[in-house]
Amino acid sequence: MGYLQRLHMTRSRIILLLASLVCFVLAGFAVLAYPFAQVELGLGLLAYTALGLWRPRLLLFLLPLWLALVNLAPWSGSMYLEDYDMVLAVTLAVFMATDRYALKIRLTPVQRVFLGVLILSYVISTLRGLWPVPPVDVVELSTYYSNWHSVRLAKGFFWALLLLPGVVALLREDHTQARLTLAWGMAAAGGMMGVVAMWERGVLHAVIEPGTITAVLTHLFDFSTRYRVTGLFSEMHTGGEAIDSFMAMTWPFGLLVASQAKRRLWVWLGGFLFVLALYALVTTFSRASYLDLFVGLVMAAGLHFFPHSSHQTARKEDLLTLLGVVTPLSLAWLYSPVGFYPLLIGLLGWSIALWGGAFSVRKNVLLGVVLAVIALLGSGWGMTQTVMSPNFPTLLLLGLALLVVAGGYLAGWRLVEPIGYKGVAVTMMLVTGSIAVVTPALLGARMEKRLSTTQVDMVTRETHWKNALEIMTPDWPTLFFGMGVGKFPSEYLWSGVQNDIGTYKFKREADGNVILLLSSGQDERMAQRVDLPADRSYTLSLDVRTDADRLWLRGMVYRRNILLQTDTPPDFRELNMHLLNTEGEWKRVSKTFTLGALGNRGMTGRQPLVLELMNWQRYEYLHGPRTLVEIDNISLKDDQGREWLLNGNFSRGMERWFPYYDFNHLPWHIKNIWVHIYFDQGLLGLIGLAGFIASTLVAAIHRARQGDPWGFTISTAMASFLGVALFGGLLDMPRVIFIAYLLLFVTALSGPARATWSGRT
Repeated sequence: MGYLQRLHMTRSRIILLLASLVCFVLAGFAVLAYPFAQVELGLGLLAYTALGLWRPRLLLFLLPLWLALVNLAPWSGSMYLEDYDMVLAVTLAVFMATDRYALKIRLTPVQRVFLGVLILSYVISTLRGLWPVPPVDVVELSTYYSNWHSVRLAKGFFWALLLLPGVVALLREDHTQARLTLAWGMAAAGGMMGVVAMWERGVLHAVIEPGTITAVLTHLFDFSTRYRVTGLFSEMHTGGEAIDSFMAMTWPFGLLVASQAKRRLWVWLGGFLFVLALYALVTTFSRASYLDLFVGLVMAAGLHFFPHSSHQTARKEDLLTLLGVVTPLSLAWLYSPVGFYPLLIGLLGWSIALWGGAFSVRKNVLLGVVLAVIALLGSGWGMTQTVMSPNFPTLLLLGLALLVVAGGYLAGWRLVEPIGYKGVAVTMMLVTGSIAVVTPALLGARMEKRLSTTQVDMVTRETHWKNALEIMTPDWPTLFFGMGVGKFPSEYLWSGVQNDIGTYKFKREADGNVILLLSSGQDERMAQRVDLPADRSYTLSLDVRTDADRLWLRGMVYRRNILLQTDTPPDFRELNMHLLNTEGEWKRVSKTFTLGALGNRGMTGRQPLVLELMNWQRYEYLHGPRTLVEIDNISLKDDQGREWLLNGNFSRGMERWFPYYDFNHLPWHIKNIWVHIYFDQGLLGLIGLAGFIASTLVAAIHRARQGDPWGFTISTAMASFLGVALFGGLLDMPRVIFIAYLLLFVTALSGPARATWSGRT
């Protein structure tokens, strides 16, 4: 190695170290500026940094977990500076500090062209959305109507781009292990979302609190509730499809890690994570989620049963095997009239028969036959004992049991030779997990009601897409570069398409005092999460000013996560104030209430307690004129005089406050990724995004058809993601779109096709 080359490497190393130091310092300042949990956040980032410096590849595992499970915005009120910005800055710093930052990136010529177009589009359209640049002020950083919203939405893409060289370096260092680590991270994130869904639905509270198994199972399998899980995605406070798109990308990875694991424990862990991810997906009760699952399964089936021509001979008999695999679908017929237990018994019988067939091929013929007989007798007896209805004759049930058990035996017999016992186990997890989780949710009362309105809602979506396109300025810059990233909410508001949008705004008066303005509507709510002890009396007081003849300032204390589907939660304290014209003067109003068992008293597993305020245009106010109320100096004190609210005078703007829109989501989201990219970034963005996704997905499908597990999984995941994208903008969910771009980049950089994947766990 020559002197000049060594000098160049030394200079590059010094530059990377300096850049790494800058990132660490910026992350540190961000922690100090963050308005909530500074100590906990700082310690978490220090632990994350230490693990990254020790094993940089671990960051690929930790990133999806952090983005799914840590979201402090509802507590902090910080919508522009988020905890995930800090963790990504630290990730970038670790990559640079450990000399894992490869600036020479190899993509195919087609991918390079489309990615270049997409980068150019993001740069131009972000500047269009940002201009004129507003001041960095608590008023501007408190709403999505600010031009800073352009930066907020674009940063998901630019973060993925900045981390791309680090991902390249890790892939070059150990291609197989890097992908395997990311796969486990995605699988774990999906599985943990299942745990979060159980917390949201009250399952964990029922487990922790003294109760019965019946109470736990009731919460776990209640598929008639109106409540739809949102996970910890604070972006969904205006609706959207953040959890739908995240689960679309994560659910296939549980099967990937299970199929590639070499130890039995990790195989079952991967399958368990897959089932948990499915539970989170179906309890969203979102039609987009169910569509993405269907699209993903169709893609997976197509790739498995119609592989590359060189593999076709070996797969000619797979369609017969498929018949054995899908026979449990017939059990779904039992669910609607008679419930869950016959379905469970049938799946158990199919699973036992599956292993019976597997053992028979391996010369354990007697054991295999015994298992098949046990499965048949158990399924037949269980169904006839459980289904006590004249509509289900005993012979019909026995015939169904025979069909299911025979299918399981056939599937196990034909699958064990080509895929082994581990493959049989993964197949069992896929089939039983999917049917057991999806069937009750899909055929339950909640989804039945939602599916019944699909046609009407589709017309609403089509009208909304048309309205979005009509809002666009008819000139050539808009045609090519769009209206600007993040401009849709403000453009929609001022277009007048919808006139009943409730809004909020922070206003700085002449003396520098900051106040909160709430316009009337049926949906906009301003809330702060509060940690109020139970069984105490509290007094809510605030200054108000309005020129309206009469308005309804609704206050509530209750428990919520992100979204509710009802105006009246099961347990709440209502603090209504019917205000009259204050004649331009500030007026102090107050309400006293007793919290009772709704408060905190050492119990865990419940959703956070919030204080909510809204200018509610409802009932007798519905047909009156729109109203505006100004609010300042909010106080919430207990009977001992202790203050429980923070930033009640709004001197720090949105800090510790957070807005929610439970029902009216169209003003915030275009609800289609292709219309959205065209609105924001014009033809340039549309061509760049579509081309890069298509070229990368085609490459992944090609590798999948040649037997590469990563190609198979990413093809399934991205097909699911694109299924959601038909009815979700997705580009307005920064942390989710970051994950999507990260997966695309890893797939684009995955190199040539591989027939096997030798990752070990």
